[in-house]
Amino acid sequence: MARTALEGVRILDFTWVVAGPVATRILADQGAEVIKIERGGADVAKVMGPRRVGLQGELHRNKRSCAINMSDPRGVELARRLAAISDIVMDNFSARVMRMWGMDYTSLVRIKPDIICVSMSGLGHTGPRANYVSYGPTLQALAGFTRMMADSRAAPAGYGYSYADMAGGYSGALAALIALWHRRRTGQGQFVDLSQFEALVSLIGPALLDITANGRTQEPPGWRSQEAPAATPACCRSCIACSAF
Repeated sequence: MARTALEGVRILDFTWVVAGPVATRILADQGAEVIKIERGGADVAKVMGPRRVGLQGELHRNKRSCAINMSDPRGVELARRLAAISDIVMDNFSARVMRMWGMDYTSLVRIKPDIICVSMSGLGHTGPRANYVSYGPTLQALAGFTRMMADSRAAPAGYGYSYADMAGGYSGALAALIALWHRRRTGQGQFVDLSQFEALVSLIGPALLDITANGRTQEPPGWRSQEAPAATPACCRSCIACSAF
Protein backbone atom coordinates (compact mmCIF):
# COMPACT_ATOMS: atom_id res chain seq x y z
CA MET A 1 0.00 0.00 0.00
CA ALA A 2 1.35 3.44 -0.94
CA ARG A 3 2.31 5.78 1.88
CA THR A 4 0.21 8.88 2.42
CA ALA A 5 1.88 12.28 2.37
CA LEU A 6 1.65 12.89 6.13
CA GLU A 7 1.87 9.33 7.39
CA GLY A 8 3.58 9.28 10.80
CA VAL A 9 2.64 12.88 11.65
CA ARG A 10 0.50 13.30 14.78
CA ILE A 11 -1.53 16.49 15.36
CA LEU A 12 -3.20 17.45 18.62
CA ASP A 13 -6.27 19.38 17.50
CA PHE A 14 -7.84 21.97 19.83
CA THR A 15 -9.65 23.75 17.00
CA TRP A 16 -13.39 24.29 16.83
CA VAL A 17 -16.21 25.95 14.85
CA VAL A 18 -15.05 25.95 11.17
CA ALA A 19 -11.71 27.58 10.29
CA GLY A 20 -9.50 25.42 12.51
CA PRO A 21 -11.30 22.15 11.76
CA VAL A 22 -10.96 22.87 8.02
CA ALA A 23 -7.19 23.12 8.48
CA THR A 24 -6.85 19.90 10.46
CA ARG A 25 -9.29 18.09 8.14
CA ILE A 26 -7.02 18.84 5.18
CA LEU A 27 -4.06 17.43 7.11
CA ALA A 28 -6.07 14.37 8.19
CA ASP A 29 -7.10 13.74 4.58
CA GLN A 30 -3.40 13.64 3.69
CA GLY A 31 -2.71 10.90 6.23
CA ALA A 32 -1.84 12.75 9.44
CA GLU A 33 -3.13 11.23 12.68
CA VAL A 34 -5.31 14.03 14.02
CA ILE A 35 -6.52 13.71 17.63
CA LYS A 36 -9.49 16.05 18.06
CA ILE A 37 -9.82 17.27 21.64
CA GLU A 38 -13.54 17.37 22.40
CA ARG A 39 -15.49 19.26 25.00
CA GLY A 40 -18.10 16.98 26.50
CA GLY A 41 -21.68 17.87 27.26
CA ALA A 42 -24.98 18.49 25.50
CA ASP A 43 -24.34 22.25 25.41
CA VAL A 44 -21.71 21.77 22.72
CA ALA A 45 -24.10 19.80 20.51
CA LYS A 46 -26.66 22.58 20.82
CA VAL A 47 -24.19 25.16 19.55
CA MET A 48 -22.31 23.19 16.89
CA GLY A 49 -24.77 20.46 15.95
CA PRO A 50 -24.38 16.67 16.25
CA ARG A 51 -20.76 15.58 16.12
CA ARG A 52 -21.12 12.82 13.53
CA VAL A 53 -23.56 14.24 10.97
CA GLY A 54 -23.93 17.23 8.68
CA LEU A 55 -21.30 19.96 8.77
CA GLN A 56 -19.61 18.60 11.88
CA GLY A 57 -19.24 15.15 10.34
CA GLU A 58 -17.69 16.78 7.27
CA LEU A 59 -15.28 18.93 9.29
CA HIS A 60 -14.01 16.09 11.48
CA ARG A 61 -13.72 13.20 9.06
CA ASN A 62 -10.61 11.00 9.35
CA LYS A 63 -9.90 12.30 12.86
CA ARG A 64 -9.59 10.49 16.16
CA SER A 65 -11.45 11.89 19.16
CA CYS A 66 -10.66 12.40 22.83
CA ALA A 67 -12.88 14.26 25.34
CA ILE A 68 -10.85 16.16 27.97
CA ASN A 69 -12.04 18.52 30.67
CA MET A 70 -9.48 21.33 30.38
CA SER A 71 -10.86 23.06 33.46
CA ASP A 72 -9.55 20.15 35.55
CA PRO A 73 -5.77 20.04 36.26
CA ARG A 74 -5.86 16.30 35.51
CA GLY A 75 -7.27 17.06 32.07
CA VAL A 76 -4.51 19.60 31.39
CA GLU A 77 -1.88 17.06 32.45
CA LEU A 78 -3.38 14.49 30.07
CA ALA A 79 -3.34 17.04 27.24
CA ARG A 80 0.32 17.83 27.95
CA ARG A 81 1.16 14.11 27.80
CA LEU A 82 -0.51 13.92 24.41
CA ALA A 83 1.40 17.01 23.26
CA ALA A 84 4.67 15.36 24.28
CA ILE A 85 4.10 12.60 21.72
CA SER A 86 2.66 14.85 18.99
CA ASP A 87 4.33 16.76 16.16
CA ILE A 88 1.91 19.70 15.97
CA VAL A 89 -0.53 21.33 18.37
CA MET A 90 -3.17 23.46 16.63
CA ASP A 91 -5.82 25.82 17.99
CA ASN A 92 -8.01 28.67 16.80
CA PHE A 93 -8.88 30.24 20.14
CA SER A 94 -8.17 33.84 21.07
CA ALA A 95 -4.56 34.35 22.12
CA ARG A 96 -5.10 33.98 25.87
CA VAL A 97 -6.71 30.52 26.00
CA MET A 98 -3.74 28.20 25.39
CA ARG A 99 -1.58 30.31 27.72
CA MET A 100 -4.24 30.00 30.42
CA TRP A 101 -4.06 26.21 30.15
CA GLY A 102 -0.27 26.07 29.98
CA MET A 103 -0.60 24.62 26.46
CA ASP A 104 1.08 27.51 24.60
CA TYR A 105 4.36 27.12 22.71
CA THR A 106 6.51 28.54 25.52
CA SER A 107 5.14 25.90 27.89
CA LEU A 108 5.13 22.94 25.48
CA VAL A 109 8.63 23.48 24.09
CA ARG A 110 9.93 22.59 27.56
CA ILE A 111 8.52 19.09 27.29
CA LYS A 112 9.09 18.61 23.53
CA PRO A 113 11.83 20.87 22.12
CA ASP A 114 10.88 20.32 18.45
CA ILE A 115 7.12 20.86 18.90
CA ILE A 116 5.26 22.93 16.31
CA CYS A 117 2.39 25.09 17.56
CA VAL A 118 0.04 26.67 15.03
CA SER A 119 -2.32 29.19 16.62
CA MET A 120 -5.01 30.45 14.26
CA SER A 121 -6.42 33.28 16.33
CA GLY A 122 -8.68 35.83 14.70
CA LEU A 123 -6.40 38.86 15.08
CA GLY A 124 -3.01 37.47 16.04
CA HIS A 125 -1.10 37.24 19.31
CA THR A 126 0.28 40.81 19.34
CA GLY A 127 -1.23 44.26 19.14
CA PRO A 128 -4.18 45.95 20.85
CA ARG A 129 -6.74 43.45 19.51
CA ALA A 130 -4.82 40.28 20.38
CA ASN A 131 -7.40 39.08 22.91
CA TYR A 132 -10.45 39.81 20.77
CA VAL A 133 -12.70 36.89 19.86
CA SER A 134 -13.82 36.78 16.24
CA TYR A 135 -15.92 34.80 13.80
CA GLY A 136 -15.81 34.63 10.02
CA PRO A 137 -18.49 37.26 9.27
CA THR A 138 -16.78 39.69 11.67
CA LEU A 139 -13.44 39.29 9.93
CA GLN A 140 -15.08 39.69 6.52
CA ALA A 141 -16.52 43.03 7.60
CA LEU A 142 -13.17 44.20 9.03
CA ALA A 143 -11.34 43.19 5.86
CA GLY A 144 -13.77 44.97 3.53
CA PHE A 145 -15.33 41.90 1.94
CA THR A 146 -18.79 42.74 3.30
CA ARG A 147 -18.70 46.12 1.53
CA MET A 148 -17.37 44.54 -1.65
CA MET A 149 -20.23 42.07 -1.69
CA ALA A 150 -22.91 44.78 -1.63
CA ASP A 151 -25.33 45.11 -4.48
CA SER A 152 -24.78 48.49 -6.14
CA ARG A 153 -28.36 49.44 -5.25
CA ALA A 154 -28.35 48.23 -1.64
CA ALA A 155 -26.45 48.23 1.65
CA PRO A 156 -23.48 45.90 2.19
CA ALA A 157 -24.69 42.31 2.41
CA GLY A 158 -21.63 40.16 2.71
CA TYR A 159 -21.33 36.49 1.88
CA GLY A 160 -24.00 33.89 2.44
CA TYR A 161 -21.35 31.74 4.14
CA SER A 162 -18.10 32.31 6.04
CA TYR A 163 -15.53 32.78 3.31
CA ALA A 164 -13.11 33.86 6.05
CA ASP A 165 -13.26 30.38 7.58
CA MET A 166 -12.13 28.82 4.32
CA ALA A 167 -9.34 31.37 3.93
CA GLY A 168 -8.16 30.78 7.50
CA GLY A 169 -8.46 27.01 7.24
CA TYR A 170 -6.47 26.70 4.03
CA SER A 171 -3.83 29.09 5.36
CA GLY A 172 -3.58 27.09 8.59
CA ALA A 173 -3.03 23.82 6.75
CA LEU A 174 -0.36 25.43 4.56
CA ALA A 175 1.36 26.95 7.60
CA ALA A 176 1.50 23.53 9.26
CA LEU A 177 3.02 21.95 6.15
CA ILE A 178 5.67 24.67 5.88
CA ALA A 179 6.55 24.27 9.57
CA LEU A 180 6.92 20.50 9.09
CA TRP A 181 9.16 21.08 6.06
CA HIS A 182 11.28 23.50 8.08
CA ARG A 183 11.64 21.01 10.92
CA ARG A 184 12.61 18.24 8.54
CA ARG A 185 15.42 20.44 7.19
CA THR A 186 16.62 21.94 10.48
CA GLY A 187 15.31 19.75 13.28
CA GLN A 188 13.66 22.82 14.83
CA GLY A 189 10.03 23.30 15.79
CA GLN A 190 8.41 26.73 15.91
CA PHE A 191 5.42 28.82 16.91
CA VAL A 192 3.21 29.96 14.04
CA ASP A 193 1.12 33.03 14.89
CA LEU A 194 -1.50 32.94 12.13
CA SER A 195 -3.93 35.85 12.16
CA GLN A 196 -7.03 34.80 10.24
CA PHE A 197 -7.72 38.48 9.58
CA GLU A 198 -4.37 38.88 7.81
CA ALA A 199 -4.91 35.68 5.84
CA LEU A 200 -8.23 37.07 4.63
CA VAL A 201 -6.89 40.54 3.80
CA SER A 202 -4.26 38.95 1.54
CA LEU A 203 -7.07 37.74 -0.72
CA ILE A 204 -8.45 41.20 -1.41
CA GLY A 205 -5.12 42.17 -3.02
CA PRO A 206 -6.25 43.61 -6.40
CA ALA A 207 -8.67 46.06 -4.73
CA LEU A 208 -6.08 47.11 -2.14
CA LEU A 209 -3.48 47.61 -4.87
CA ASP A 210 -5.88 49.78 -6.87
CA ILE A 211 -6.70 51.88 -3.79
CA THR A 212 -3.05 52.27 -2.77
CA ALA A 213 -1.51 52.90 -6.18
CA ASN A 214 -4.31 54.68 -8.02
CA GLY A 215 -6.48 56.12 -5.25
CA ARG A 216 -9.60 54.71 -6.88
CA THR A 217 -12.78 54.18 -4.88
CA GLN A 218 -13.89 50.58 -5.18
CA GLU A 219 -17.38 49.84 -6.40
CA PRO A 220 -19.10 46.63 -5.28
CA PRO A 221 -18.75 43.99 -8.00
CA GLY A 222 -22.27 42.69 -7.39
CA TRP A 223 -22.52 39.22 -8.89
CA ARG A 224 -19.30 39.55 -10.88
CA SER A 225 -16.24 37.52 -9.91
CA GLN A 226 -13.91 39.14 -7.38
CA GLU A 227 -11.12 36.73 -8.29
CA ALA A 228 -10.94 37.67 -11.99
CA PRO A 229 -8.76 40.79 -11.44
CA ALA A 230 -6.12 38.65 -9.78
CA ALA A 231 -5.95 36.32 -12.78
CA THR A 232 -6.42 38.66 -15.75
CA PRO A 233 -3.46 40.98 -16.51
CA ALA A 234 -5.64 43.22 -18.69
CA CYS A 235 -7.45 44.52 -15.63
CA CYS A 236 -4.44 46.41 -14.30
CA ARG A 237 -2.67 47.72 -17.40
CA SER A 238 -3.35 51.28 -16.25
CA CYS A 239 -2.19 50.60 -12.68
CA ILE A 240 0.72 52.80 -11.62
CA ALA A 241 2.19 50.03 -9.47
CA CYS A 242 2.37 47.58 -12.36
CA SER A 243 3.55 49.99 -15.04
CA ALA A 244 7.16 49.65 -13.92
CA PHE A 245 7.26 45.92 -14.68
